[in-house]
Amino acid sequence: MDCTQNVMDIKIEKTLEEKYFCAVATFNNTNVDNATVAYYSESLNLYFGTYSDTLKGKNVKINSQVAICIDNIQIHGMAHSDDVRNIAQKSHESCADLKVEL
Repeated sequence: MDCTQNVMDIKIEKTLEEKYFCAVATFNNTNVDNATVAYYSESLNLYFGTYSDTLKGKNVKINSQVAICIDNIQIHGMAHSDDVRNIAQKSHESCADLKVEL
C-alpha cells in the first residue's frame, strides 16, 4: 500500500468513526432503492441491520452489490449477511452515546 492510499484509508476510517448514519443503495437488477440507515463500522467494514422482507433486504438477496454514501465519501462493495445478534450488540455499543438534537 502506498503512502497516499494509507492517508486516504485513515481519513475514511476517521469519518466512519465520527458518523452514525449512511445512505445505502441497493439494486434488484431492475430498480435502485436508497435508504438511510444507522451503521456500525469496524476498520473499513460497515455493518447495518435490515429485515429480510424489506425492499433493501430483498434487493441484497437478488444482487449483493451496494453503494454507501457517508458525507462526501462513496463506497462500493458487497453486502453479506451476518448473525443479527453480533451486529446488534456491536451497533448498540457504538451508538450508546448517540444524541439526536432537533
